[in-house]
Amino acid sequence: GQTIVPEEVTHYAFNSEYIIARSIQDRINKEIKFWIIDKRKGTQPVPLDSTEFYEVIQKLNLELQPRK
Repeated sequence: GQTIVPEEVTHYAFNSEYIIARSIQDRINKEIKFWIIDKRKGTQPVPLDSTEFYEVIQKLNLELQPRK
């Protein structure tokens, strides 16, 4: 399959419409990125920092929290 979220996914959650994930983008610097994947659209997601991620979660009214 195609890689959507690169590197190491450390937390994730999903429902019928969305997948959310937390990943370590750079193993050396431990750069953490967040992802929101809309399963209905099939578009390529972009990495978000934690502030952007939680803003979008609130805007979409998602009750998902990334879990190990």
